[in-house]
Amino acid sequence: MDHRHSDSSRWRNLTGMNKCLVSFRRLVSTAHLYNQPKWTTGKNQAQFGKCYSEYGHGHNYEIDFSWQIAEMTPALFQEFKTTAEQTMDAICDLYDHKHLSYTHPVFQIGQKISTTENLALQIWSELQNAWPKANSQASPSGVLVWEMPDLASSFGINPTQASAQLGLEKKSYVKQNKIAQGVRLGTKGRPLSLKIQLGEKKEATHGEPLQSDPQIRSLVEESAKLAETLPSLAMKLAKQLGTSVLLCDLEHHCAFSAP
Repeated sequence: MDHRHSDSSRWRNLTGMNKCLVSFRRLVSTAHLYNQPKWTTGKNQAQFGKCYSEYGHGHNYEIDFSWQIAEMTPALFQEFKTTAEQTMDAICDLYDHKHLSYTHPVFQIGQKISTTENLALQIWSELQNAWPKANSQASPSGVLVWEMPDLASSFGINPTQASAQLGLEKKSYVKQNKIAQGVRLGTKGRPLSLKIQLGEKKEATHGEPLQSDPQIRSLVEESAKLAETLPSLAMKLAKQLGTSVLLCDLEHHCAFSAP
């Protein structure tokens, strides 16, 4: 199940200039036990199947932490990213290489069962509580927890959801097209291989992929020379193309911006 929650009022901030959504992915290896002490062994087995056992079982979760940020200098973005990494580290330490049914105060046996939905809600709460309230240029926007490639749960808004909300997935041009050679951010930035989604104002030319469109490819490469961060590149492209842009690199760092 993929439970996605959206609040249309939050889009008013996103559609304004100089704002975007960014997300960073973290991996945690976690064990848990599906067990309702009030039930008999037979009912637990019937309800939870293979997930019910004496010792529990484990998952490699992928967690996307997301923020809404204002346009900022590379130095300020690095400060934001450092704070974000510290916050994600602190939260992931509660889960990584832990048995939640014995170590996490919320998910111990007899309390909440650590389903994907409950994990997403708890991590979203932890992100909101841990984020420094004084940071006015960035605020938590969502959490997306992947238990398996086809099983995820989320709360709040993340960049991928933002593109879906604006109808990008319904357009023929909005397949995730990888730039073959990648681009280099700024004059000293390292090369990036990007996946790029463009919004509904940009139509496909005979179904050609993005890297076959020399005009767009040239625009991406030239814009990247002047952009020091992925969010600044997303905002720049959104303004230049007049449509929404979603960027994703190979490390699952995503940035979404509306024009």
